[in-house]
Amino acid sequence: MTARTWFSKTALTCYLIVITAGLSYGQNITALLAQLLNSDPAIRSVAFYKIIAAPSSANIAAVTGALITLLGVETAYAKSLTEADEGYATYYENVAIAVASLHDVRAMTPLLDVIDTGNTVTEALAAFGPAAIDGVVNKLTDSDPEIRDSATIVLSQMLDPPNIANVSDPVSLQKITAGLLTASQDVDVEVRSTASEGLVKLSGGQVAVPNVVGLTQAAASSAITGAGLVVGTVTTASSATVPSGGVVSENPAAGTQVSAGSAVNLVVSNGPAPVAVPNVVGLTQAAASSAITGAGLVVGTVTTASSATVPSGSVISENPAAGTQVNRGSAVNLVVSSGPAVVGVPNVVGLTQAAAAAAIQSAGLVVGTVTPTSSGTVPAGNVISENPVAGSQVVIGSAVNLVVSSGPAPAPIVLSFNVLFGAQSYNVTTGTRNRLPWEIVGVRVVFSEAITTGSAASLSGLAVTGFSGLGTNTLTWSISPVALGSLNAALSGTGANALTDAGGNGLYGGAGFTQALRILSGDFNDDGVVSAADLVGVNNATVAPYNIFADMNGDLAVTVADVQVVRTRIGTSLP
Repeated sequence: MTARTWFSKTALTCYLIVITAGLSYGQNITALLAQLLNSDPAIRSVAFYKIIAAPSSANIAAVTGALITLLGVETAYAKSLTEADEGYATYYENVAIAVASLHDVRAMTPLLDVIDTGNTVTEALAAFGPAAIDGVVNKLTDSDPEIRDSATIVLSQMLDPPNIANVSDPVSLQKITAGLLTASQDVDVEVRSTASEGLVKLSGGQVAVPNVVGLTQAAASSAITGAGLVVGTVTTASSATVPSGGVVSENPAAGTQVSAGSAVNLVVSNGPAPVAVPNVVGLTQAAASSAITGAGLVVGTVTTASSATVPSGSVISENPAAGTQVNRGSAVNLVVSSGPAVVGVPNVVGLTQAAAAAAIQSAGLVVGTVTPTSSGTVPAGNVISENPVAGSQVVIGSAVNLVVSSGPAPAPIVLSFNVLFGAQSYNVTTGTRNRLPWEIVGVRVVFSEAITTGSAASLSGLAVTGFSGLGTNTLTWSISPVALGSLNAALSGTGANALTDAGGNGLYGGAGFTQALRILSGDFNDDGVVSAADLVGVNNATVAPYNIFADMNGDLAVTVADVQVVRTRIGTSLP
């Protein structure tokens, strides 16, 4: 670097005296201020010395601002130099001293730059005195963390010998303490660590454990490191009062005096202690709700679903599942049974039995009892009716009973034609006798179907005196007693007196029925005459079991009365 001639510190002192006296060399101050920004450092230096010798009290603010700017320019220029220039260094120091001499708080901020160029903290304090503290503290708000850290280092070094002698007054110590406390809360860990070292110096190596109970773990860590301590073991514990992430306790306790750098152990809350979800499956909704709230939880969403196994109103499932560990106050969602699923019974009337069964099974139901019945309108094999009826809402899996047509009902036929004599009855349609050996008093006919229409006149060939049994398959006609004769008893199949079933089908399809009868009272042996042989036969039948044909009077026993009937018939009756 080319050597230049710079003003000495002694000359600067004289100029400062001139400033104080308010003298002026008549130089245009505006032009001088402009020269402070010249790229030539020699021009800037000449303008600087002229300005500090010339300003009046009227433009002191403009001069102050210009000199602060100049100090920044010279700082940058000094950092760009590759060789030491003692003369320039003296000039640079004079600029800094001049700025500091103006006693403006803003003028203190370049102090660190003065130190960076080679001046020690001791030299700075010697040059600036206690006023230098303000400039350093002001640097603690800089956006650059390195500058904030440097400022914190300077404050800490001010407490070291021999610097402490220049700041031992109460005001200076108070400023340094306030600055270090500010730095101890800095977001940058390096700044906080440096501040802690300075605070330890102030406390003589002992620091008080800060109260961090209730703070978040991050805030607690900042407070601990800011106090010159370190965070020790961090454990977690549940707490019903301290929010998750907050400090439950610290050890050593807050306020305890400990050596700088000591560890402070923390217990951090992980929230309330978890509780187990109770098992409420199968309980009624009300009972389940009571169990849930009783466990310190709340009932969440309640939805319904059908169930073939869980009764309506009871819990099918829960979420979280029973036994799950959850935070107190958590919600437990329930699915409650609405009972078995129901479906509508399909309409299968008129379908074939196979098609009806397929429709029923497709609906989730089963075919129940299938009852065949005749029908004159529904084809054979098709469904006449169903139970429950179509559209009924029933539980899935229920049975649907069917009545299926077997086609038109067959015409009713005579199963037996019985003649009555007293209390006795004889079916002449299956009997082997040619004659009836006793007096008949009635006719009883059994049909294949219930007869719903008919009357006393429906039986012809006999003198009918009474009629009963309509609506059943057995009709009885009472007749005037017949003891002798050959005759035909006829049942009507058509006409006004026709015997018909519920389907309107006539007897034998309308052909009717005729039964021939031959009656010869007393002809026990059925030989066509009443003779002594019949008397012998009846008399020999008086021992039980009785021969029905020997019971002439129909009193269910063969006695002398029956013998008398035969005797009377052959003219040999007893007196």
